[in-house]
Order: sequence, then C-alpha cells, then structure tokens
Amino acid sequence: MLAVHLAWVIFTLLYAFFPRLHRHSCHPSCSLSKENCRELAALNLNLNISFSNTAKASQDFGHMYHDRPSAVLYASSAQDIVAIVKLAYFSRNHLTIAAKGAGHSIYGQAQALHGIVIEMSSLKGIEVGVHGFGEAAVPSVEASGGELWIDVVKEALKKGMAPRSLTDYLYLSVGGTLSNAGVSGQAFRYGPQISNVLELEVVTGEMGSSLLLRFFGFYERSGDADFTRKGEFF
Repeated sequence: MLAVHLAWVIFTLLYAFFPRLHRHSCHPSCSLSKENCRELAALNLNLNISFSNTAKASQDFGHMYHDRPSAVLYASSAQDIVAIVKLAYFSRNHLTIAAKGAGHSIYGQAQALHGIVIEMSSLKGIEVGVHGFGEAAVPSVEASGGELWIDVVKEALKKGMAPRSLTDYLYLSVGGTLSNAGVSGQAFRYGPQISNVLELEVVTGEMGSSLLLRFFGFYERSGDADFTRKGEFF
C-alpha cells in the first residue's frame, strides 16, 4: 500500500512540474525542429495536421518549384489559422507557413519548404442572403476562403443572383482570387472582385490576430470609374 501511495505521489509531482510529458508529446512523423514539434503538439490540432501526405502541397500551377513542406494543416476555422500564424510569428527557428487554395499560384508562392502549408480548401461554407438592414440591405453571399467560385455561382443562381464580378476561370478559390484582386473582363464595369466585397475576415501576419474588415460604399461606373473605397477594422 505504501509503494502504491509513493508511486502516486511521484506521478502527481511529474504531472505538476513536467506537463509537456503528457500534453505536448510530438508526433513521431514530425520533421520540424524539436521545439516547433512540441509547440505544434501543444496547439491540439493533430487531428487536422498531416505529416505524411505533403507531396501535393509541393506543387502549383507553374510547376517550376517543388518545395515540400514538413506538414499540411487542414484548417477547420479561422482560429486554426490564427494559432499557426502565432506559432510561426513567435518561433525562434524561422518557421515558414503558406496558404494554399486551388494551387494556381506560380513561383512556389503557396509552398513552404520544411514548413507548414495551410490547406484552405478545407474551409467550407456558402450562404446566400441579404447583408445589412433597411435601405442599406443588399443581396450578398458569405463564403469561406477555401470555396471555389464555381460553387459560389451555383449557390447564388439558386436564388436568382450572381456575383457582379468574376474571374474568367471559376475553379479558383475565393481567398486566392481576392488576395490578387480578382481581375477579369468584367472589371472595367464593376471593378475587380475585391472591390465588390462587403466584409473580410483577415488573419494578419503580425501576431496572428483575426480582424474583421468592413468596406463601405460600392462604386458604380459613371463617367470615370472611382476606385476609391473606404474600409474600417473591427
């Protein structure tokens, strides 16, 4: 009985003073630095992280660079991305991260050699409705950054609507085109896609904070187009 009691005391002390032994164990396939592996394990995102299926994340539309990451995060929410960005920001080992949508970037922009690629296609959700109230109400669509524009169009058409500005190729992710403005043959009349956005939830690279950016005042083409729009952070 004394031996059992003594063992319990030792276990309790280890639990209290060395919490990493039971909470921050590294994944056996993690090829990041030991410190980054421990920090990654501490985020409790293991179910959404792959350390083995990383080949696809080392390819893009340009086929010029093939930088293989050490891990791929299948983000389930903006908070997953916030956690990874914070980890990279405070990392002393220069951990690199990159967001990957449909993979149509070039020059390896969506690749992270020995780092972490955030697979945005796992972020799903499209809701077509009305934004705002009263006279300020406008038809709108709320879409996750990983959704493809072709699916946004299909959902909007069910309600008899369509986005004002689209890229000529629709099998691109919402987040990917908005990060590059989203220019097409319709831009001369309605502006690029980014100019038709009411709100954006943005995860910043500094400190990994999540901000809601609201835009005010759609512009209409009347004479010379006015590309000036106002934004505000919340």
